[in-house]
Amino acid sequence: MTGKQADSLAGRKVKRSLNRRILQNTTFNILILVAVCCMIMAVSLQSLANNILLDSLQPMARQSAKTVEANIHMNEF
Repeated sequence: MTGKQADSLAGRKVKRSLNRRILQNTTFNILILVAVCCMIMAVSLQSLANNILLDSLQPMARQSAKTVEANIHMNEF
């Protein structure tokens, strides 16, 4: 092997190693970002679901209670 060929081969190995490290770091960073986004989404959706259920179920529970009370009064006579 001549000096140029050895330098070229060493340069390719360094370039491959650098490309591999960049790819690994990018993949790792993307996975971390996905995990963080999933956690934020899960917490926010849980909070949103609780708020929606409270806002919609409370009036329905009141109406149901009034209906049950009216049915009880109707059955007394």
